[in-house]
Amino acid sequence: HLVTAVVDPVTRVHCVHNILSGDEMFRTTARSITRRGLAILPQPALLSGKDLKREAILRRRVNIAERTYEAYKVVLASPQFHKLGTPVQILRQYKDRRKTLTARDAVAAFYALGRRLRLPPGVKRCPIESDETLLELEADLMAGVPKLRSRDLCNVLVAAGYMQYRGQLLPTVCKQAERKIPQFAYRDLAYSIYALGRLNFREQALLAALITRATSVTKELRAVELSIIAEGLAGLRIAPGALIRNICETADTKIDQFGALELPTLLASFASLDWHDHKLLTSAAEHLPSLLTDMNPRGLCEMSVAFSAARLWLPPTLEALGSEAATKADMFSGAQAVAMLGAFAQLRWDQDEASKALGRQLRMQASRLRLPELAVALRALSRLPLACAPETLSVLITCISESQMPELHQLNETKTLLTLALLCNSLRHLHICPPQSLLRLLQASRIDEKPAPASRVERRAIVQLVDAQAHWAPSLCAIGLAHAGSVEALAGKVTEPPIAEAACSSGQRDGDKAMPF
Repeated sequence: HLVTAVVDPVTRVHCVHNILSGDEMFRTTARSITRRGLAILPQPALLSGKDLKREAILRRRVNIAERTYEAYKVVLASPQFHKLGTPVQILRQYKDRRKTLTARDAVAAFYALGRRLRLPPGVKRCPIESDETLLELEADLMAGVPKLRSRDLCNVLVAAGYMQYRGQLLPTVCKQAERKIPQFAYRDLAYSIYALGRLNFREQALLAALITRATSVTKELRAVELSIIAEGLAGLRIAPGALIRNICETADTKIDQFGALELPTLLASFASLDWHDHKLLTSAAEHLPSLLTDMNPRGLCEMSVAFSAARLWLPPTLEALGSEAATKADMFSGAQAVAMLGAFAQLRWDQDEASKALGRQLRMQASRLRLPELAVALRALSRLPLACAPETLSVLITCISESQMPELHQLNETKTLLTLALLCNSLRHLHICPPQSLLRLLQASRIDEKPAPASRVERRAIVQLVDAQAHWAPSLCAIGLAHAGSVEALAGKVTEPPIAEAACSSGQRDGDKAMPF
């Protein structure tokens, strides 16, 4: 018999086994493992009845404490206002949680409210400014303004710009923000100017501090921040020379960083301020092909308007814009189609595919246009023969006859005066009899008896209206007012529009700059 010593893998004890008796060795090892496992099983503590009762009481207290903590955890947690869907839900939750909220929670509620409302610039008043909960929120914000950080102050301004809120909160926040301008991050700096532009709120002290800081750090700003600042300046209708020059230089250097949203916004904002940097526009034209496919109709319109306002004739760029507009013509709204055609008309760029596609879209969306947009559309068609289909003209004239003409007292406003002058010039250029409502307005206005205004733009508009009134006077006697507004008569009098330069009236050529598209 061979005998050897082995080490048990569990007990680690040297055991002597006979290698010829394998079954016995297996049974011995199994018994050793079982005994070892039973020895280490947890055994219940030997407690008395008093100890068990005390343990049950403690366990109940722990369970109650855990439930209470979970309940207070929900109450004390910052509410997620940005996840709520409607302004009503935001205001309701703020009212329910008001006693437990901090000043920063109030900022979050106000910011979420602004993002949900998102009113367009130019709205005179916020639709919920008299809401009781909103007034309570405003009071809490005013009380907590000294405790707010620079980012919170910026968010309050942006929210006020989104919802067009001009309550007592705005001057208080502006005064506190002015003190913390050096602490503003670049993002907060840009969005603060943008918020004031949306509100058209020129708080002189804050605005001066923001412009000074932005001018000093322009070269460190990113493309999105440059475009946001430009949009804010356009909303404020101010053009600080040093800041805009710095923005143009920096944008030209960082032109590759601009995307399909930032570049059109930047150029259109400068165009609205009548600031045209040809070097920047040329760089943008070179960068444009890589962005065209990502541009929406608004971006295409803004790019076209920027080039046309600068009178920059770049045929390859205009052709690329026209081809992309023709491809996406079905996505254009009526106002966007008017803007695109107006920009092309300003440069006399009558591209076949673009003019016809945008003309069809204009005809489909004409019923949604206002009178100023209809006037611009007629002016564009008078300069773009390929877009001037008889069906499109007939639809536009019908919409003009059905539009509400301005009241007599509104003729004292420059905007109304320019709209009527543009409309009358376009109708004369297209050899179309004006609608009955327009003729009645011209007769009742007695525009020729008004004193000469001080503004050169207004004087030109008045001269054009007097010229149109004199031109249509014989037609009124011949056909009568009843037939002047007839759509059939108007459609029958449409002739092929002549070239704009050959048929402009005496005041129309000079009025181009006074009445930009």
